Amino acid sequence: MSVSRDWAERGTVRDLLLANTRLPHLMLGDMSAQFTANRTGAIRLEALARRYGRQTILETVEALLDYSELRTRAAIRSIPAGCYVGEEWLELDPLSSEPAHIVATVQVRDGELEVDFSGTSEQVAGPINSPLASTMSAVYAAVRVFLRDRSIPYNDGCTRPLQITVPLGSILNPRFPAAVRARMNASYRAHGAVARALGQALPERAQAPGYDSASMVTLSFCLPDGSYEIFQDMVMGGGTGARPSHDGVDAVGGPMTSSRNTPAEAAELDFGFLRVIRTELAPDSGGAGRHRGGLGVRRDYEILRDGVIYGGFTARGRFPADGVNSGRAGGTGGMWVIRDGKTIELPSTARFVLQRGDILSTIAAGGGGYGDPSERERSLVERDLREGKISPEGARIFGMAVQEEPRQT
Repeated sequence: MSVSRDWAERGTVRDLLLANTRLPHLMLGDMSAQFTANRTGAIRLEALARRYGRQTILETVEALLDYSELRTRAAIRSIPAGCYVGEEWLELDPLSSEPAHIVATVQVRDGELEVDFSGTSEQVAGPINSPLASTMSAVYAAVRVFLRDRSIPYNDGCTRPLQITVPLGSILNPRFPAAVRARMNASYRAHGAVARALGQALPERAQAPGYDSASMVTLSFCLPDGSYEIFQDMVMGGGTGARPSHDGVDAVGGPMTSSRNTPAEAAELDFGFLRVIRTELAPDSGGAGRHRGGLGVRRDYEILRDGVIYGGFTARGRFPADGVNSGRAGGTGGMWVIRDGKTIELPSTARFVLQRGDILSTIAAGGGGYGDPSERERSLVERDLREGKISPEGARIFGMAVQEEPRQT
């Protein structure tokens, strides 16, 4: 039976789901694509079983899992044994007055690694709680960065040496039901806390924190016939943190997502209520250091209709990415509305009704710097200044005096 073909036909479950979304044609396409992908996987697995036999397939899978576990345990043994603690902070939405505190205690011992998030803040009312599965994925991603052997086949065998404890009812393991739509920022802070802890064990592999966040812009507009147009843009990434030997990378997604850049032309062609008027690197957003943090991205949207509704979330507005070893923190991110020459700052999670002529401005934060800024090579400061990545004022942080050109009047 073809699951994807059945889904495309009318049915009670299909109609129920489509009746509860403002964009049924898009949901139908998304769900059909997912069912088709799953069916394709099933067909190919069946073909393997017919070719090699069911028992051979099962034995091969188990052997591969055991092989990855064996190599992962060996890689963990290269991390000095001990107990390490990493902490992160996350700004919350208007429903919560205090920031969330993320605490990761990492215990390393003879081929095993335990991560305990006891002490982490409780779940919140807003939609930024991280389900347990997302939190565990964040831990796996952070640990893999610190394993010296990068060729280990990645599968569930890699997770066997890891024990993860996340208190039920915390922001990293909320009780059902909990709002989790903007879960990625809490997940990223879990990733960051584990990375900070392991960075103490392996300082030569430590990296300054980066943007390591998710920011989303959703603009919806109700047409006269009652239907909706909805534009959704995962804001182009920020900067990664600098490393002991390299600058951070500009304008990329975080370690648990892919990098994307919605073309301005495509957005404007599909949605008549907005215009993308700016997409650029944000100067001075990378933290100063011997190695500079990566730069974040600024993107501005001009609103062309009254009644466009913004709904979205961002991060790093209150807690920028720290510098490491005397490096400076990266620039902060956020979202603003510019209306009649005045700037309205939006909370990290917000809903706002826009007017024609408004400018919705978004900035993804930069990464932290590594090392003393005064130790940065002059030629690199000159290059960054020439390319517009730092301003004359920013160059002075590196100890370079720059004569600013007189302004035109």
